[in-house]
Amino acid sequence: MPFDCHLHVEKGLEAYPFKDLKANVIFNSLASYQKHHRQYPQFYHSLIFDFKNEWEQVKAIAKSGKIRAFKVHSRIQQLTENDLEPLVSAYQELNRPIPIIYDAFYYGSALEHQPSLSFLIKLHEALPKTRFIIAHAGGYELLKYFFHLRGLNRVGFDLSFSLQYLHDSSVAADLKKLIRFTPANRLFWGSDYPSADPQMQWNLIHEYFGDLNLNDQDRKAICQSTWERFTSLQPDGTYTYPMS
Repeated sequence: MPFDCHLHVEKGLEAYPFKDLKANVIFNSLASYQKHHRQYPQFYHSLIFDFKNEWEQVKAIAKSGKIRAFKVHSRIQQLTENDLEPLVSAYQELNRPIPIIYDAFYYGSALEHQPSLSFLIKLHEALPKTRFIIAHAGGYELLKYFFHLRGLNRVGFDLSFSLQYLHDSSVAADLKKLIRFTPANRLFWGSDYPSADPQMQWNLIHEYFGDLNLNDQDRKAICQSTWERFTSLQPDGTYTYPMS
């Protein structure tokens, strides 16, 4: 069975095609987390929140160990370059490098709140012990993210949504390049359900695996085991799974 690293549960999982699922659930707000998280104790929980107004509440949740990752989403959080310093300051108060999922899917007309590769790299530099996951692998900017981040071993790539949304575009070739030249311990399969069809995402990743003649060990790592290891922290704040 797959490990879905990018799952939403607010509308339920009745239509989700895979059973005995292991997953990371992303809640798009603190209110959604508070309403729904108790229904899904078997999953990991990640959270988008208003760090300017909700940080004290979220900090208490994070320190309890109930959050596996935070998600930075520039369109939902209405972020600009001016928000980098306060975001870093808030995060440093944890004294624990909880991984950050950075949404890098470019979409919509609000150009001032689109993802920013520059913002991400500055955030990565400011938080030298934190691991980052690029949600949707960069969307139509995937090749740019691949070339500028491939040397940073604290950065992994989540393949959710983009497999389905971009498979009939020129970005499909970029997806293959990313999978071919990125170590399997930095690649993660996910769906972005219900925005994407998990079965289609699953079929497409295996189609790419076949095209690339990827070995069974790497296929299993990408689809089943690596996200959990990449994000796992010891009680003392060090990562369970060393990257070098």
